[in-house]
Amino acid sequence: MVAFDRHRIVSLPRLVKRGEGLKGPARRLLDAALFAEARDCDALVYVQDADNRGSAIRAGLEDGEVRFRERHPDSSLRIVLGVATQTIEGWLLTDGSLRTTLGIDRNDVASPIAPEDLWGAKGDANGDHPTQVLRRAAEKARRGKPGVSLLVELAGAQDPVDRAVECPQSFGPFRDQLRDRILPALVCSEPADGDSGSA
Repeated sequence: MVAFDRHRIVSLPRLVKRGEGLKGPARRLLDAALFAEARDCDALVYVQDADNRGSAIRAGLEDGEVRFRERHPDSSLRIVLGVATQTIEGWLLTDGSLRTTLGIDRNDVASPIAPEDLWGAKGDANGDHPTQVLRRAAEKARRGKPGVSLLVELAGAQDPVDRAVECPQSFGPFRDQLRDRILPALVCSEPADGDSGSA
């Protein structure tokens, strides 16, 4: 049996001192890893929007992970990094998710381009920023303003393999990291007599 104890952090404490010269994604990742390590977590899954700065975000997150490994060389914390092109909402706007959850096609609410290519001014109600496309999709399906419950529905509506096909730039590598860094730890053992088993 596999069980997850998930920590939802609304406000991450700043654990990296200001004088250390780390900023942006590198500092935030290091803060998150230090926080997870202090709580004996097995894994940290960290996803950030690219917001049209994917290479810089990815480099910063990787630098943060390197700094964490330098501080804690014996740590067994598994870190999975995701940089959503352009936003996490873009990962949810796949044809499979929209058809299954809302009964609509993405082309009904956005330009006929791949979900990871959706981009535009966030405040443009008719533009292709993923937040606006998601809002229009929810309205078209008469679901109201998109909230957490709809995001969870969209996330669970499509197999990760299919989502990686529709979002190969960023979801594909993220899914591969999850598979390579997390799944090996979830190998179940045969329970002994009278034991419920664990993973």
